[in-house]
Amino acid sequence: MKNLWRNERGAALILVLMLSMVVTVGLTALIMSTQQGQRNSVHDGNAERSNYVAESGAVIVKRLVKNAAANNVQVQSMEESQLKTALEKVNPSFSLSGSNAMEISSRKEAGQFVVEITGKSKYSDNLKRQTKITLPILLNTSGGGAGGNGKGIFGDDVVGTSVTETNKAKTEAWVRHWDGKVQTAPGQYYKIINYQEQMTKYFTQQVDTKRPVFKASTVHPLQAPGTPATPLDVFDNKNCAMAEFQRADLEKYPDIYCLGDITINPAGLTKGTTIYSNGTIRVRGDLSAGTTLGALSAGKDIVFEGKLSGGKYGELIAGGKVIFSGELNSGFTHSQKISARGSIEFANKLNGAVFSGEMVSGDSIYFKNVIGNVTYSGRVSAANNIVFQEKIEKAAISADMVAGNNMQFKRPVGENGPVTISGSLMSGGSMTFDEPVRNLTASARFVAGKAITFNKEVGSGVLISGSLHSHDTITFNEPITSSTIMGLYAKGNIVLWKAVQGNSATLGDIQSDANITFNGNFDNATVLGDVIANKLLAFNGNINGSTVFKKNLVSNSTVADLNFNAGYRVVVEQSIYSAKGIDFKQLNGVRVGQSIYAYQNVTMPVNLSYLNIDGALLSRDGSVTFPKLYGCNSKDDCFVGSFIAGTAGIAFNYNLDGFMYFGGLSTGQTIKYNGNQNGPPNTIRITRQAPDGYTEDSGGNNGQINFGDWRTTS
Repeated sequence: MKNLWRNERGAALILVLMLSMVVTVGLTALIMSTQQGQRNSVHDGNAERSNYVAESGAVIVKRLVKNAAANNVQVQSMEESQLKTALEKVNPSFSLSGSNAMEISSRKEAGQFVVEITGKSKYSDNLKRQTKITLPILLNTSGGGAGGNGKGIFGDDVVGTSVTETNKAKTEAWVRHWDGKVQTAPGQYYKIINYQEQMTKYFTQQVDTKRPVFKASTVHPLQAPGTPATPLDVFDNKNCAMAEFQRADLEKYPDIYCLGDITINPAGLTKGTTIYSNGTIRVRGDLSAGTTLGALSAGKDIVFEGKLSGGKYGELIAGGKVIFSGELNSGFTHSQKISARGSIEFANKLNGAVFSGEMVSGDSIYFKNVIGNVTYSGRVSAANNIVFQEKIEKAAISADMVAGNNMQFKRPVGENGPVTISGSLMSGGSMTFDEPVRNLTASARFVAGKAITFNKEVGSGVLISGSLHSHDTITFNEPITSSTIMGLYAKGNIVLWKAVQGNSATLGDIQSDANITFNGNFDNATVLGDVIANKLLAFNGNINGSTVFKKNLVSNSTVADLNFNAGYRVVVEQSIYSAKGIDFKQLNGVRVGQSIYAYQNVTMPVNLSYLNIDGALLSRDGSVTFPKLYGCNSKDDCFVGSFIAGTAGIAFNYNLDGFMYFGGLSTGQTIKYNGNQNGPPNTIRITRQAPDGYTEDSGGNNGQINFGDWRTTS
């Protein structure tokens, strides 16, 4: 929204007109969008009426400002009075029992506007509630708002404190509202008649619309390889007095045209003779500095038979192959285009050669020997394959390398020196690394029309700050060790068969239109981006050490649960989402910075040493089952900051050890305590209390609920 507000078109006065128009035209629709909240307020009790009124106002104000910004209204220079004039028009009515009112005020401070929306609900003199939402409108920094950095999984937090449970006596024995040293009896129990309907609509409106989903269009499109040039068709033997030319012979003519095959010995040539042949041109001898050879155009092949250590060379155009049979050493530079309708082959070592011109093959390009050191700054493309048959010790590739079919690295990459790739690697078919990859720095994309496969270790010194894009699958058959790969995007499955390990092992986004499977361990690794599987997401290896997932884990499979099939712990700084259920199985620790959402059952293992969830833990259609929680000695050990809700029930299947701190418990069925019911009293402590009543001179209690970047006071 910041970028929109920086738009310089329009004038401040337009804001008032635009907001007025949006209010007039869209107010009815905006209020209708909050009807689910209205229903919740009716069923969940009087305490929710003021929440609904204030939240409705906040939604309307946000939408008005966003619509105005989207329509090029300039807000950088608007005055507080102009905003107040627009906000005065927001005065909706509410079809709730009792007396309900909304108050809106605004001010400008520290370069931003602050709008306060207060909802007041009065059912009787003894039943009054007030909720205030403070909404910053950021003018110079990127805002979050609802859907931003709140405690909810992909947006708004779950607001409420009710406990619905059929056996109140057990709850009263085991559950107590808790706020520091202040203890009160459990809050009211509300009969939620339409629990399933409300939970389903909440997921539809708040979760499904905001959860990250991988779009197949994210996979980068492929590039077509270049088209090789056509050699000149020679019609007569102009200046072609012999089949083999020595340097002295070449110096006699600026151009030579031959109908058949010819051989040249240009060592020391300074004239730069251009040679055309309908047959094959063979260049004999070792060539070094001081040799100047013009363009070569052959109807068949061009073959360099000797070692090249320097000299100047013109464009090479072959109707057949271009073959470099000897070594290409330091001092050899080719700045012109190399074009072959057949293959281009480097049969010997490359030890310092520099290519700055485009290289195009109508067939394949083969690097048949060791690349000791080479520089490519011109685009390299082949209609068929690009194959590195020997190891790459040191290389710098700064332009795109494109294969119409497969790209194969058959030997180690970066074994004895740095390999730097700043151009994209693209293959219409598969891209395969058969041996270890080390000391590779790549800042652009690797894109394949079929599978991308690493058959050996991706080892130390690898930094792929670009990303891997496959229109099929991505597979790592051996470990990723102390390496960084900033993005994996695939239309097919992504499979890591072995560990991601090492203190500097870092991955970015891992996103697939199919399955994502981690069969190896995560050992002290960091995943910076979202992990999104549009089908199944499964962890079959241990999650060890200080491994952290910085964003969301998302499994969109509707037929299989999100599974953590091995042990130790998982730390997710944002949220976990499953379109089916979640089974934590062998984990003994769970830390989630936002929330956990599932459509079906959420099941935890037998023993859990700690459970830290800042936001909510919700199951739309299923139940939530807790294990034995041990070591819960403080609020920091075992807590869920917002609600725990399961439509089909909540179960505590084992003895409770220590104290658990939850924002609230809510279910459409039964809360079951299957462990030792003679355990410590008030083991489960509810940290959110029902709002106090308000008077005209009081703002209620000081409890604050995070609502995105909004601040709510009740």
